[in-house]
Amino acid sequence: MREYVNMVLEEAPVGIDEIRRASEDDPLISSLMKRVITASWRDRNPQEEPYFLVREQLTAIDGALLFDSRYVLPENLRQPILRLAHEGHPGRDAFLDTLRTRVWWPGLTKDATAFAEQCGVCWRRRSNQEQDLQPSEVESVWHKLAIDLVSIEGHSCLSIIDYGSRYPEVIPLGSTIATAVIDKLMEVFARFGLPSVLVTDNGPQFIAAEMEQFLKQLNIRHVHSSPRYPRSNGMVERLHRVLRERLKGLRPSISFPRRLQQVLMDIRNSTHRMLGTTPSEALFGRVLLTRVPSYHHPVMVNPAHQLRAKAKMADAHDARRGVHPLPTLKPGATVILQDGRTDTTKRWRVVEQYGRQVGVSDGKRILLRNRQHVRQYNRQPEGEEQDMPQAWTQTPAPAVRAETTWNNTPTLADSEREGEITDHTPPTRSSMETCVEPSSNMTGGNSVGTGNTDPDPRSGDDLTEHRHSGRTLYKSGTVTRSGRQVKLSMKAQEADI
Repeated sequence: MREYVNMVLEEAPVGIDEIRRASEDDPLISSLMKRVITASWRDRNPQEEPYFLVREQLTAIDGALLFDSRYVLPENLRQPILRLAHEGHPGRDAFLDTLRTRVWWPGLTKDATAFAEQCGVCWRRRSNQEQDLQPSEVESVWHKLAIDLVSIEGHSCLSIIDYGSRYPEVIPLGSTIATAVIDKLMEVFARFGLPSVLVTDNGPQFIAAEMEQFLKQLNIRHVHSSPRYPRSNGMVERLHRVLRERLKGLRPSISFPRRLQQVLMDIRNSTHRMLGTTPSEALFGRVLLTRVPSYHHPVMVNPAHQLRAKAKMADAHDARRGVHPLPTLKPGATVILQDGRTDTTKRWRVVEQYGRQVGVSDGKRILLRNRQHVRQYNRQPEGEEQDMPQAWTQTPAPAVRAETTWNNTPTLADSEREGEITDHTPPTRSSMETCVEPSSNMTGGNSVGTGNTDPDPRSGDDLTEHRHSGRTLYKSGTVTRSGRQVKLSMKAQEADI
């Protein structure tokens, strides 16, 4: 046992003799060793209470008090031990692990954590603080737009996304100067209308005088995101990520403009989980036709659904990352900037906090940074001195082939559009077949079903009208065109005959 204890103590960061002398000189440790040897804990004082709770794990041997195999340090050796264990500036977990495997005293973890927090070197090296996710507000469609410039596969593009509908537009640019961006924006505004708010980053095209004058003339409020913090314009940044990922999945032999429009069409017609509907339906109020057939009425944006989904997403994000709202910084508070470029040893003073942006000054200039990049300076690390300033002051859309229509096919009346007719369920095949009304003149095709006259009677046409709920759905049979007979059915009626 004695050899094992000596081996453990020799691994300690101070000598065994020094530990023994400090233990003998410390009244608390000396008293504890006597109690451990005599196994008497009567009339103990409050300082001895924490040790009484772990008395079964305490051992007194060779003038040393051990907790299991760890040395119980007297008060005057705790700070030196903390400095020795932290001299290499390890991470928090490594620092605590070093102490917990060698020494012990009540409140070891608390004291070690506080010591590491006071280390100026570790404090500056610490990774950026994380702040909670702030969901965007529920906006009306085409009221607030986010725009940015992005390079995709070597092509410079102007990307636009609507906060209210999530509808994206990506336009290749021949030039990225401010006037070229203005021209493309005007094309979009002429197509969809003017927004009320435009969110951009601080790129040279967006802070140019021409851009400011253009937006002022159109009465559009210009909002800049936090400098060097792309997440503050996260909606359009997310669009860039999706575009790059999906373009990789398409054949590179297809031209970039065609692949880009295909990806945009998929995004516009895919249900967005924040909206509960597709961006195209939210913006236009109707279902856009795609290669996949659909039969349903337009679904309007559901604000209640969005609020629930946004709150759930924010809660999940904050719980996953363990973040919370950062406290508001008061004017005059001393801070440092952790934006990845600014010197972290330089002190700044807070001018004012505007929401999640903070204005800071060094006495010569004022900078605007996101709250996440501004860390409050609580103390002056040892060995560091700094004089604070005295004065703080698109490719064209493919042609759509015309479909065969029938002039005598009834259309939905206005009263039906207002909701008087509620049964718009697509008919089943069996119900269609039961509604077939044979023509009274199968050879001429001039009279079908209820006597409606074919608007384009042709000799040799043999058609049957299929009806459901009093309306003509389609005709089937045989027609003659250009000397050849063509069978017309539900699927064949899309053919150009």
